[in-house]
Amino acid sequence: MRKPSARAGRKGLSSWLIALAALLLICCSAGADTYDDFKEVGIDVDKWQVNGDGFSQPGDGLLHFSAVGPTLGLLASKTFFVSGVFTMSFLDYSSDNQAPPNKRLGSIVGLGLGTRENWVRIERGQVGDGPRGQGGGYVEVNWIVPSEAGSPIHLNWSPSKIAAGYLQIRYDGVRVSFFYRASPSDAWTQIGKTSLTPGWREAVPILVFAAPGGTKSDRYSLSFKLGNIDVTAVPDLKE
Repeated sequence: MRKPSARAGRKGLSSWLIALAALLLICCSAGADTYDDFKEVGIDVDKWQVNGDGFSQPGDGLLHFSAVGPTLGLLASKTFFVSGVFTMSFLDYSSDNQAPPNKRLGSIVGLGLGTRENWVRIERGQVGDGPRGQGGGYVEVNWIVPSEAGSPIHLNWSPSKIAAGYLQIRYDGVRVSFFYRASPSDAWTQIGKTSLTPGWREAVPILVFAAPGGTKSDRYSLSFKLGNIDVTAVPDLKE
């Protein structure tokens, strides 16, 4: 009997790896659901607790935000999650923010998870350019450590001026990681700490942040629109 060649063995291994990758893709896509597609007229109060002003939902399949000044708009989902991959699409981001960087005055649209005392988020923001180029448009990860006095906001950022794209948080029940991309054809770019562990003991809501930034004397404008907010179940790796 003819002995199989090494080339045939490599071909078989390659086919097996392709099949395994396809299976993993199917598993990781299972459980995908749209939490809100914003198609109805008016924000769905069964899905969201609305805090602050600036949000509107005209029924065009988009959630709109437009505001001026140092205000904060916040939506908190009424459904809580113990894990998941959370993805939010945004478009038409626009701001005239020229605040100095590193002063927490940025104009942001953000996707987060957590509670008032313990939250994380990824945001697309805008401030003025600093002397070393820090600032301008950026994508940034924020988190707090409840045990720290005053609960200061920690950050890790990367320059980016995308006016439309996707923000994503992946939470496996213990760790969170953060990604963004400009279009569905782009690869996801990871930003921030790779193994941030919030230590949540219970399920947490989705948070949507919106802030024009600035101070009472220096008021900046911010507008954007949101498309779907999707939740994909994390596969049970023990099965």
